[in-house]
Amino acid sequence: MSALTNITSWLSHVSETCFTACYILVLVLEVSRLFFRIAVRHALILLVTSAGLFAHIVWFCLSTRTPETTPLASWYGWCMLIALAIAFVYLLVRIRYPDKSVGLFLLPLVLALIATALIFLRNQEPFVTDAILSFWSILHLSALLIGSIAASLGFVAGIMYLVQAFRLKRKLPPRQGLLLPSLERLQWYNYVLLTTSTGLLAIGLLAGIIRKASLLAISESDISWDPMVVISSGILLLWLIITGLFEYFYKPARQGRKVAYLTVTSFLILGVVMALVFTTQHAVDLNKSSSASQVSSQEGNV
Repeated sequence: MSALTNITSWLSHVSETCFTACYILVLVLEVSRLFFRIAVRHALILLVTSAGLFAHIVWFCLSTRTPETTPLASWYGWCMLIALAIAFVYLLVRIRYPDKSVGLFLLPLVLALIATALIFLRNQEPFVTDAILSFWSILHLSALLIGSIAASLGFVAGIMYLVQAFRLKRKLPPRQGLLLPSLERLQWYNYVLLTTSTGLLAIGLLAGIIRKASLLAISESDISWDPMVVISSGILLLWLIITGLFEYFYKPARQGRKVAYLTVTSFLILGVVMALVFTTQHAVDLNKSSSASQVSSQEGNV
């Protein structure tokens, strides 16, 4: 019992610094492949990445001890969860294809998401509570989360495709430590991730619209549609519809650089929209609206 208590006490000190430092060290090891060879580098990368993922998961478990601090309770936890998912994908790819240099593209995105959360989103007010955990809100959050992960991975696949196509077109000699998947495989990754992210983000946006409309219909508070959220969400939804139609009717859009450009552009538009949403009280207002509707419902029953 004493040993378990000591372990629990030790794990309670795990913070964002622990897994961030691990990911930075792994990126340094990946970059070193471009300059020199180390026999034990692959084993070190797997060990440090596993340690980072363990610390990341422990941190999330610690953050779920209260309802107000669930991983999806704020945009801060949202970014951290996407970073965790991408880091996990990196570990799987690294185990399956140890000779590929995907870490040079995936790890900077992981660190960028963590940095965004730590610098800009750490002190934002939580927005997910029991008051808004309805079917539509869960669908809204889940679809947007998984769609954002797919869009992020598609962005990386698109960048790798463009880099590989550029090198082959210019007939650049192979560089030590820089080996990417074939264009055919990267093209397939781009197509699958673009289709997945487009569908999930569209579902998430529509679920959010239905949820917001239902709350406003039964709420007597002065909460209304946020113009910034409406405009940004409308732009994203319009882009998703155009992308889906363009991909469906124009077959070449599923191939080559066109699909890579689409995945990269979709991620950039998603990033701009999320940045705009971060500056609003969208989710917080949603929470207040739901709380107000519960209060009015209780008063009506009385």
